[in-house]
Amino acid sequence: METASGLRWHEITAFCCKDAVTSQASVLVSEIDISEMKAAEQRLIGFAHTSSDWFWEMDSNLRFSYFSERARELSSTDIEGMLGRSRLDVVMEMDDNWRAHFDDLKHRRPFRDFRYSKRGKDGEICHLSINGLPVFDQSGAFVGYRGTGTNITERVKAEEKIAEQRVLEAALAKEREINGLQRQFVSMVSHEFRTPLAVIDGNAQRIMRKLDRLTPKRINESLQRVRHAVDGLTELMESVLNAARLEEGRIKMEPRPSDLVALIQEICGSYQDVYPSHVITVDIRDLPDRMAIDPKLIRQVISNLVSNAVKYSPSGTNIRIKALWDVDNGVVKVSVQDEGLGIPEDELSLLCDRFFRASTSTGIAGTGIGLHLCQHFVALHNGTIEIESVEGEGSTFTLCLPATASLETIEPVGETTSTLGLSGR
Repeated sequence: METASGLRWHEITAFCCKDAVTSQASVLVSEIDISEMKAAEQRLIGFAHTSSDWFWEMDSNLRFSYFSERARELSSTDIEGMLGRSRLDVVMEMDDNWRAHFDDLKHRRPFRDFRYSKRGKDGEICHLSINGLPVFDQSGAFVGYRGTGTNITERVKAEEKIAEQRVLEAALAKEREINGLQRQFVSMVSHEFRTPLAVIDGNAQRIMRKLDRLTPKRINESLQRVRHAVDGLTELMESVLNAARLEEGRIKMEPRPSDLVALIQEICGSYQDVYPSHVITVDIRDLPDRMAIDPKLIRQVISNLVSNAVKYSPSGTNIRIKALWDVDNGVVKVSVQDEGLGIPEDELSLLCDRFFRASTSTGIAGTGIGLHLCQHFVALHNGTIEIESVEGEGSTFTLCLPATASLETIEPVGETTSTLGLSGR
């Protein structure tokens, strides 16, 4: 009704009643001023139309019974088409996220920031976030859910861009780290090349100048040093080439039935003539007669382990090589144990990283790629390298290879034990 103060809302209710004695009929009328309630309702409708969220309700059967008008615009929802349907009808792909949400609905639990994606009427994917509270009547009976929804598509896209940027930044930082390590590697290799070349040149000049005065023993000693230097150069060049091949993905395994026993003995034998300062004990027990390995790659692995054991151990100490066949686990184990410098415990997990060198190796020549290559070569065989070390006491590197062969019958060879005199690399 119109009043001097403006439009007012009144609710009028009429009741017909009849006197039980006189039978006279009458009408009872009640009038309530609901202007404040109407004003609050209009404010709520205004908020709903201008809010960045939309509002929704579900009945006791978890079927949608109401959407605010903003749902049509913000969530690309066909309001008329969704009324009477359940949230299950908007599931694009059932996953753990949806299963947890339906469990909340089933047990009448409130939920907040449940995120899901749906395809809008325009065919584009939009990302939504909803909150909901279960509603109960005065008797405690469940009557449905009431909640809000938000379109978070732009937020998700921004988060994805931030995540992509972080990945790119991490990759860039990693690339910078690798470039720095590579520069150190190039510098280190250049130095490593100069050292053996200087040894070769120095001994060659000494022999040339004093050939008529040198005894056969002195000549032999000089030639041994030359051989030592050549061996170091060869190993260094192999490491550099293999590192390049590994970087380019050009290292391939070419397995064939091979005699691992002969391979171990040949490797140790090749060191015997050149390095007489260490004592290496080789203990080989009941290995398969043939194993399906790439002998070239495994040769480099065992050579690297033996060479490191000699390099990082004082003269006169023992290097123990043991090889055995663990028949129960189908694995052949080749261990190389030294009595050298050892490796700090907190560095063991980094030892096979490219270019990494243990802190105990300071002052000792090396490139930091040998064990990295070994790990890769062994992984091509589906094998592993196990490392045990105590700083100041020594290390044990164990090569574990599957005891497979292309031959149907594997006959173990007899026990072989020998002692070889080897010197440092």
